[in-house]
Amino acid sequence: MKKEEPYRVVMYKFIGYSETGSATYEITFNKSLEHTGRFSGIEDGLNAYCKKERRTDITDNFKRLWYSLVRWVKS
Repeated sequence: MKKEEPYRVVMYKFIGYSETGSATYEITFNKSLEHTGRFSGIEDGLNAYCKKERRTDITDNFKRLWYSLVRWVKS
């Protein structure tokens, strides 16, 4: 049985910004999305990534603050 290949982006191109401020990209996947319901999966994935990215930024900021405090105490 052949294992199904996961989706991946094979090419992308930034088109520009519209008058409303939304950005337009042309994205090419390695296979068809088959139905429009998968667009909501793309939206969910991007939103989850943005949430994770914000948490990572906050964690990094706390780490930097901690290291700064440790260096300050040692000096």
